[in-house]
Amino acid sequence: MINRDAEFHALDQWQTQMRAVCGNFVTQLPDRGNSFVGDFIPHQHKEIDSATIRTNAGRIFRSGTNADQEDIDHCFLVMHNSGFARFADQQNSLQLSPGDIFLMSGIKPCELTPAGLIEHVSFPLERQRVEHSLGGASPVFGKVNQRSTAGLMIRTMLDKLTTVSGNSSQQSLEKDAIEDAILTLLKPSLQYSDFSAEALGHMSRDIWQAAQLLINRNLQQGDLAPAMLAQQLNISVRQLHRIFEDHNDSVCRFILRSRLQQCASDLKSARMQKTSITSIAYNWGFADSAHFSRSFKKQYGVSPKEFRAGYLAN
Repeated sequence: MINRDAEFHALDQWQTQMRAVCGNFVTQLPDRGNSFVGDFIPHQHKEIDSATIRTNAGRIFRSGTNADQEDIDHCFLVMHNSGFARFADQQNSLQLSPGDIFLMSGIKPCELTPAGLIEHVSFPLERQRVEHSLGGASPVFGKVNQRSTAGLMIRTMLDKLTTVSGNSSQQSLEKDAIEDAILTLLKPSLQYSDFSAEALGHMSRDIWQAAQLLINRNLQQGDLAPAMLAQQLNISVRQLHRIFEDHNDSVCRFILRSRLQQCASDLKSARMQKTSITSIAYNWGFADSAHFSRSFKKQYGVSPKEFRAGYLAN
């Protein structure tokens, strides 16, 4: 049972840390039944300051602009490492998938809505320099197009900045130079909106590929089921089924097909010829040998025994 007093205490600590760095953001707890996760880890000894943020909050938002009172003189370039989320301001909206990089103003009304547990690294950039670099008419908002050369270079720099510690006597000069380089690359690579059918398609494809990878890693688990996969992917079971349907498939058919492929591979292997067909089936998650035989024959046109005999005879 979730201790709500402990939850609110953890939330207060989280909001104190968030507001000290990011400004007047408000965090809402996740849906009932989910324990709140809120980790905020600042990194202040690197070539450029950053913070790792890990949370499953229901919603993180700011509803007003009080930049003068809050003394918020930075924007944030965010490298989204895991989980799925939606980020929006008053005019634009972005769907975030693992690997995305996006720019947020930090002072305008906006909200981040995680779909379960997310983790990203936030890099503060001096606001005046960002606004000057982008030009006064350009919004301080958008996703970095990593298909472009400039976007790929930003990705490489941010990856490096998360692993290299800054101990140079010229660290201040290097920090300015790094910010200049990021800002130079940011303008040609920034996309201001992707909340469209194309963006949703990319997100669906990313989840679909992640689900397939997760299934193939867990085929030997007898209890492999859509509910477990959805929980691991931080999405609903209904959304998982819909994504597979969008690719003319189903979760259960994909699991069955993948298990049969692994069984067929073992049946073809001379190394496995002394292993019984039943053992091979059980090893890849089949609990019923009769069901395995029927499914195998439907997929390959012959029984598992005939399939093995045909390969071992050659």
